[in-house]
Amino acid sequence: MTAIPLLFRIAWPDIGSGTQDVLYLGGPLLLVLFPLFSALLFPIGALLGTLAFASRRRMLWAGIVVAILLGVCGGLCEPPITPVLMRTLFSFGGIVAAIAIFLATDLLTTCVAVFFGSMLASGLPLMTVARGDLLSELLIAAAAPALIAIAFGIAGLMTKREVIYTYEDLAPHVKRIVERERVKAEIDAANRIQAALLPLDVPELAGASVASHYRAATEIGGDYFDFLPQPNGEIGIAFGDVSGHGLTSGIVMAMAKAALLVQVGADSSPRVVLEVLNEIVMKTAPKRILMTFFFGLLDPVTHTLRFASAGHLDPYVYRAASRRIEPLSSWGFPLGVRRRDPFREHTAEFAGGDRLILYSDGLIEALDDDGEPFGFDRFERVLADSGHMSADEIKKSLLAAVKKFTHNRPPEDDQTLVVVSFNEAEAQRSYVAGTVAVQAAETVN
Repeated sequence: MTAIPLLFRIAWPDIGSGTQDVLYLGGPLLLVLFPLFSALLFPIGALLGTLAFASRRRMLWAGIVVAILLGVCGGLCEPPITPVLMRTLFSFGGIVAAIAIFLATDLLTTCVAVFFGSMLASGLPLMTVARGDLLSELLIAAAAPALIAIAFGIAGLMTKREVIYTYEDLAPHVKRIVERERVKAEIDAANRIQAALLPLDVPELAGASVASHYRAATEIGGDYFDFLPQPNGEIGIAFGDVSGHGLTSGIVMAMAKAALLVQVGADSSPRVVLEVLNEIVMKTAPKRILMTFFFGLLDPVTHTLRFASAGHLDPYVYRAASRRIEPLSSWGFPLGVRRRDPFREHTAEFAGGDRLILYSDGLIEALDDDGEPFGFDRFERVLADSGHMSADEIKKSLLAAVKKFTHNRPPEDDQTLVVVSFNEAEAQRSYVAGTVAVQAAETVN
């Protein structure tokens, strides 16, 4: 590429640049040493490190931009020509070519290409103006590495052998790096699968609105929630929490999700759903792995909820008429525990303006810098203060309170939240009627 601007006379050798002076001072051997340095530094540092890091995070384009900037700043393939615009332009072309070779082939091929590219870029302009002994020395310095590379290539072709590197040929520390990358790739794949198991959008209900939040403590979480529309117009609300977090918890959660979908299609009765899930968890999940679970069928028309719970934290209900917080008590053993008593099914009714709040223990047990948990009392106070707001505003208030309390520390357990807000028209009428009744009573007295 360096010969192109010289042949078309859009650039010319920069006699006054430092390159020729260095060659006079250090000899033509520097024509080999500088490209050798570039061939080792740029492909290994800028390409192998930057592009591999960016590719793992699915940001290859950002890695390419950074690699180009590093090459430009390092003067890679920068020919000693003028004007500066031509020098920068053709240096940029050499860097892009090196990146393309790296992406298409391998590191060794890129190192060889960068070496000869840098050597030709810096040597050709000087050869056009050099005379006598300097020209001879430059030609010898440039020809020697080329002849050696050609000789190695011919020798390799004559042997007719194909050298294949296997995993066993790698050094022990390289094997450990490869293994870590393999595990990281599998965890990333599992994370994408788990994200697909959770609902992307909240359901649209005629008489209520829904808001949800999910944040895993690690790459793979053990919390689970879902919304399952039913043929009769009801909406199934599932909420689960596997003990611990990580890959094992994520697998149990995925298994429960699959079983839930099958069972709800056959019989969506909350009590039956939990009985079937309990049997599956007992038979398939590892020992000492438990899962709390809540499943309810919400009728958005009548504002009634039929539900059963397997040891999950009691949901809260904000009563708009009294402006008080009350739990939906539904005691039971977690899934995975052999039980004597069957699951019990309960029914709750909601007036307009009421709120239903389901949550995981990751919010209650969020710790501050002194190790103190957020706790139920603070949770209930935030609900009491924000219960009159919309579902999304309640969600934001709770999360903001937890974030402020923990000083934005990363969670140690998965945090999940679902808020259901019922139509407020009826609540407003009830509250106004109650206020009028109280004022009338005070007037009579």
